[in-house]
Amino acid sequence: MKKFIILLLVLFCFELIGCSNSSKLIDSVLKTIPPDPGEAGKATLEGIDSDNDGVRDDIERWIVLENENLPVKTKEKFIKHTKIYTSIMVNDNTSLDMNEQEIKASYCLEQSLGNDEDKYIHYLAQIGNTKERILKQYRMVDDVHDIDSSIMENIQCD
Repeated sequence: MKKFIILLLVLFCFELIGCSNSSKLIDSVLKTIPPDPGEAGKATLEGIDSDNDGVRDDIERWIVLENENLPVKTKEKFIKHTKIYTSIMVNDNTSLDMNEQEIKASYCLEQSLGNDEDKYIHYLAQIGNTKERILKQYRMVDDVHDIDSSIMENIQCD
C-alpha cells in the first residue's frame, strides 16, 4: 500500500508539475527489495547479490528498509559508495583511481547525511559484518596510497 501511495505521488508530481528525475524515482519505488540472505550472505567476502546490481542484498535491504526517511538522493549516494567500495573490497581493486573514487563517494555520502555520523558508522558496520570483511577493510585502509589531499578541494557532489 505504501509503495502504491508513493507511486501515485510521484506520478502526480510528474504529470502536473513536471518534476525532474521522476523516472529515476519511479524506478526506485518499483524496485523490489531482495530477500534477506541470512547467514548464507555472510559465508563469503562477496556475500549474495541476487539481482546482480553490485550491491550485496543485506546492504541493499539496510539502505531501503532502515533508512525510509532519507531522501532518494542520499540513498543513491549509499548505493554509489557501496558499488565502489565493493569493487575495491572484493576485486582487490586498489588503483589510485578507485581509491580517489571511494574517497569522493564517501565524502558526498557524508555531506548528504549532514550531522548524522552515527548513520555512516552504522553503514560501515553493515559492510563489515563478518570477521573476513572487517579484516579486508583494515587492509584496504593500509592500501590507500599516494592520495593527493587536494582532491578534497575539488569534489563536486550532486
